Amino acid sequence: TVRRNLAFILYGGMYQGVIQEHIFNHIFPVLFGTSTSPMTVATKVIFDMLILSPFLCLPVAYLTKSAIFQYSPMEAIRRYISDIRERGLLTKYWSLWG
Repeated sequence: TVRRNLAFILYGGMYQGVIQEHIFNHIFPVLFGTSTSPMTVATKVIFDMLILSPFLCLPVAYLTKSAIFQYSPMEAIRRYISDIRERGLLTKYWSLWG
């Protein structure tokens, strides 16, 4: 549908395109350094998987969808938590990227 496509475009363009560029290219080097050593890369991946994704990346996707489909931010967070508990969202996410 048009709404779903709009949600993906906004999330992809604004969050993934702009915000993640800033996080990964400006904040991560300050937090973890610029080394490409296996230990530094592993630290960045672990931080992304355990902190950034569950507490920022995925909730923003649900909040973006709620804005487009016109339901409340609280409902978006409720759906997010429900998908984690009942549908294994984080396990699926981690298995895709981990």
